[in-house]
Amino acid sequence: MVSPRTRNKAVNGAVGSAPQVGAPERAANSLPVPRILIVSPHRLVLQALRTLLPGEWELAECRAREAEARCDEWPPTVVVLDLSLVRDSASAGRMRQICDRLVRHLAVVALLGPETESPDGELPKGLHGALMVTDALEDWPLAMAAAVRGAAYFSAAAAGHLPASQRDGFSSVEKGLSMRESEILILLREGRAPREIAERLGRSLKTIEGHIQRLKVKLGKGSLAQLRLA
Repeated sequence: MVSPRTRNKAVNGAVGSAPQVGAPERAANSLPVPRILIVSPHRLVLQALRTLLPGEWELAECRAREAEARCDEWPPTVVVLDLSLVRDSASAGRMRQICDRLVRHLAVVALLGPETESPDGELPKGLHGALMVTDALEDWPLAMAAAVRGAAYFSAAAAGHLPASQRDGFSSVEKGLSMRESEILILLREGRAPREIAERLGRSLKTIEGHIQRLKVKLGKGSLAQLRLA
């Protein structure tokens, strides 16, 4: 992660405006800045995630019909596909086609509503997560952090919304971790040393070591090596 001094670049401030093209400038030894593309008909999802995610993460938004072109122009780390207002079979079919194509090469997290319609009763396979619009806000950044590292996160409410056949085999990020703890766990799993993590996150080594100790307790791990494999 980059220093908190590098503030959040909210790309595409209004729906339909020109996107930022090309990868953001990074130091040679830096990790890529996560990019979250929100496919939604309204800006509430973008506004919510902007307040919940680390400041250096880049956010963009677009309409469903623009999603695939936007992914080519501004390659995201994770796509948040807002299905919360899909309430008829025709719209569900169109969104299903978009989702089916995106999950082939991108991490996709679906946002569901209590009346979300699916053309065959199931969501596309290959999703990296699902949330309900009514979920607690703490679930949202956990789902993003899991998808960024290639894991999956389905909130309890969203998992209950899915048929039993789709719940089998879904992994999830550990419940009860803060966003900072999730970030540190991601970096530890990538082999980063505590001192390097402290430098990247702009925190003191003592602060990072404190987070690591809490991670060991929460995840039941006795050593740093075990934590890296958690």
